[in-house]
Amino acid sequence: MTRATVLAEISNSVTGGTAAFYNPAFGEVSDIYEGDPEYNDFKQDQWRLGYEVEHDLSDSVTLRQNFRAAKVDIDLQYSGHYPVGTDLARYWGHYIEGIETQVLDNGVRWNVDTGAVAHEILAGVDATRTDYDTYSYLGYVSAAETAAADVPFTSAQKSRQLGVYVHDQMRWGNWQAYASVRWDRVETTSTEVDHSTSQQTDTGQSGRLALSYEWANGVMAYGSVSTSFAPNIGFVYDDPADDGTRRATRPTQSTQREIGVKYAPEATNLLISAALFEIDQRDGVVLDVSTGENRQRQLDLSSRGIELEAQANWDNGFGMIASYAHQRVKIEKGATGTQGKELSGTPNDTLSLWGKYDIQSGPMAGLGLAAGLRYVSQSYGDDANTIVNDARSFVDLSISYDVPQAPGIQMQLNVKNLFDLTKETCTAGYCYRDEGRTRTASLSRRF
Repeated sequence: MTRATVLAEISNSVTGGTAAFYNPAFGEVSDIYEGDPEYNDFKQDQWRLGYEVEHDLSDSVTLRQNFRAAKVDIDLQYSGHYPVGTDLARYWGHYIEGIETQVLDNGVRWNVDTGAVAHEILAGVDATRTDYDTYSYLGYVSAAETAAADVPFTSAQKSRQLGVYVHDQMRWGNWQAYASVRWDRVETTSTEVDHSTSQQTDTGQSGRLALSYEWANGVMAYGSVSTSFAPNIGFVYDDPADDGTRRATRPTQSTQREIGVKYAPEATNLLISAALFEIDQRDGVVLDVSTGENRQRQLDLSSRGIELEAQANWDNGFGMIASYAHQRVKIEKGATGTQGKELSGTPNDTLSLWGKYDIQSGPMAGLGLAAGLRYVSQSYGDDANTIVNDARSFVDLSISYDVPQAPGIQMQLNVKNLFDLTKETCTAGYCYRDEGRTRTASLSRRF
């Protein structure tokens, strides 16, 4: 038997290109919006096309192939201010970026029993091609001059990744176990503004071991150890103040250890989960604005924390989602004076509550009302931990309507940050204001 699925997506969006307010000094933000209303479009055009094919060789062996091609074009207009004596002058920027990817995955799935243990074994080879190029221009005359100017080439990368993997999912009685291993090789060719090229080859191995046990009362406990190898696109600076330290990003590699418990009693729509985790990451990519420019660098990081979550849906139309996370993200290796500090812009505590009521009957049947609360604790605004971001809370609302006369059609209005709170928050020493009240109306059709 052969099964085939074709997947396609196309989208076009235009949003604001400038989100910042003028920073008069390190760690300070003013009420002066950086954007120019006449020159502030952020356009994104993207499409994805792919397929999934499976062919059964027997009752236990299935061949499969997945393919996806995608393209994203970004055209960003932005602006800002800079000091001229005691006054401010404006600049305008034009940034263009294009990314093309193709991913091909060939594999086999084999279901086999070895005594009391049932195995689902997946093995395969995948290949990924990524082409990335950027163009940038900065003008100091006018928005019109910047819009009319040719945008010069600034950089490009071509990445070719090959991966081989084996995964075994085992079940016996109430026990489940997972074991997987993967090998990757990535070849990256980088092109600089002067069209000189350099090559970089990275290899890595990753895998996962996990074990879980499920009791008859709906409680499941689990533990896992996993490693990852994730290639990055773009360039970083080992010293953001030295242009000569610019290089292609290395892949991010990490090790995660986690233990947890989940509770999902039968015949209910209730799920409660709790997890303890620790993650050690090498060559994580973060923003650095210490030179006054937006540049990236790579750090070694560690994260320790706990996550709690509860979801429930009742037959009377009420539903609820609640989640809480506590974590500490520490810099293990980074810029001078930051080792042992917390990574900027990462709060220790986050909490969210969301409740919804769908009217079940009567003339208002199909109407849904929802409200939520988001809480973010204090965090540091720079990696040296000299700036502190205040805690903040936001209220969100949503109204939806499922049209009874047209099943599958839904109208919805969402309001984020109902009370329009715009506190200052800093990351890597550059400060922003929280996004104010936003309203989004949508019309969707489910098939």
